[in-house]
Amino acid sequence: MSAFIPYFIAIFRNQTKPQKTSWLVWAALDTLALTGMIKEDVVNGQIVGAVCCAWFVFLLAVKKGKPGWTNLDRACLLFGFAGAVLWIIYGNATSGIVAASVGLIIAAIPTFKSAWYTPEHENKLAWAIFWISCVFTLLSVESWNINSGSQPISFFIIESVVVGILFFKKRKA
Repeated sequence: MSAFIPYFIAIFRNQTKPQKTSWLVWAALDTLALTGMIKEDVVNGQIVGAVCCAWFVFLLAVKKGKPGWTNLDRACLLFGFAGAVLWIIYGNATSGIVAASVGLIIAAIPTFKSAWYTPEHENKLAWAIFWISCVFTLLSVESWNINSGSQPISFFIIESVVVGILFFKKRKA
């Protein structure tokens, strides 16, 4: 959760413009994943912090982020929320956790695009801390299975892509 501190500060200073599509889907699917992880007794601290803070970032994104919804936003919302539908259809926590994890990655596309084209709208320090938390969460998984591993792996993929773009993409002079 410590990564959210510089992220919140950057949002309030108008230095970061969170992508509301990503944060809405992340908040909703994190909540879905947390529910499934509680049912399967594999909850970790990262998902608990993510749920609480992602909803707050979404609310800030509505107020301070880019207005409107693009076609990409709508497509990511559709595919992202497909995870919730799959859980309802199949009725088990594992399908919900996996679908939510895949949906989280799909929902990251607007943030990937933002980091690529307008990196100044993303906070490098926050994303670096997010990435470090993902490494530690992966290292802390005690018993690897689809229920305990899907969420930390999907978070790690998302954070790795954003950090890779923000820190390693060559910028035009």
